[in-house]
Amino acid sequence: MYRRADPPTGKASVSDTTRRPLPLLTLDNEFFWTSGADGTLRFQRCDSCDAFAHPPAPVCRYCHGDRLTVVPVSGKATLVGFTVSYGFHCPGLSSPYVVAQVAIAEDPRVRLTTNAVECDPDELWLGRGMEVVFAGIEDVWLPLFRPAVDSIEYPAPLPEDDAAVAITPHVRVPFREDKFEDRVVISGIGMSPIGRRLMVSPLSLTIQASHAAIADAGLDLADIDGVASYPGFGDVGGYGEGIDRLDWDQGTMTHVPQVLGQAAHMWSRTSLRPDDVDVAELYDGFTFNCLSWMEALGFCGIGEAAEFLDGGRAIARDGVLPVNTHGGQLSHGRTHGMGLVHEAVSQLRGQAGARQIAGARVGVVSSGGLTPSGVLLLRGDG
Repeated sequence: MYRRADPPTGKASVSDTTRRPLPLLTLDNEFFWTSGADGTLRFQRCDSCDAFAHPPAPVCRYCHGDRLTVVPVSGKATLVGFTVSYGFHCPGLSSPYVVAQVAIAEDPRVRLTTNAVECDPDELWLGRGMEVVFAGIEDVWLPLFRPAVDSIEYPAPLPEDDAAVAITPHVRVPFREDKFEDRVVISGIGMSPIGRRLMVSPLSLTIQASHAAIADAGLDLADIDGVASYPGFGDVGGYGEGIDRLDWDQGTMTHVPQVLGQAAHMWSRTSLRPDDVDVAELYDGFTFNCLSWMEALGFCGIGEAAEFLDGGRAIARDGVLPVNTHGGQLSHGRTHGMGLVHEAVSQLRGQAGARQIAGARVGVVSSGGLTPSGVLLLRGDG
């Protein structure tokens, strides 16, 4: 959530910030947005595994530890992505301005979406060393980044894509034959303290309830096996799909969020494999969504969607994987999956008319990318 700052002026520099929206300070994030008061950038770090957490979370997404400490970092980072805006107006920024993403030196899995300042766009390249500089507005200190004075004059290696590494292999065989959700119902009701004046994050109470409810069912986190159970929007460290983050700017720059985990979980619940799919109706609100789903679902390898598309031949109605046989959302509007489900069911019932894919018996349907999103595997009779 954001709030509006008071007006004035500028150029793409540290001082050019006073009209931009400001974050709403909460118990969880106040340390981050006020950290720059003494010129130091700070993040949460897990006391158990030393992984850094961002955005702030009550649980470590890597080891599920719940003891996280706010620690200072160097403010050094690597530029891993940027775009230059010449025409899009943003309050408080004069065109051109640079929207950048940097990976912090202490844990490159943590990314900050920020502005690159005190430089011309031509001075930037992927892998360039950057350093933090703060812009103070009211009670908020925005962390912006400029080229580091001691940065090398050639690109440093870019950090590995966290999510792409985590999902190998991403088309999973069933975890076990007896799925826990067939045997138990997990409820967190009554499993955490209740009180208005506990002075702790409400989300942390939800995490407590989840831990207690899982134990009460005679299970542990390993049994949960990727089932999404996050309590609302936000990165809750291990309680999303266990693979994907919920944030657009964390973990991966190769896929939209919340496709890899959903796909991996779906394949772990069936003996069917990607080669069994006859028709795919994949969310294409943005082209990048559709490409992300193709790779996440294992129809091609990570990074191979462009080659797989092959000028459109592979995904045509007579191709190896007919995709969006009704034209996708270009035809039915942006209904977030409902039209895709309708088309898949029509295909599996043999009722798609001139669009019908001969012998279609297995279909996959996806919706979204980021939260909420999901994927269904459908099978027709016969």
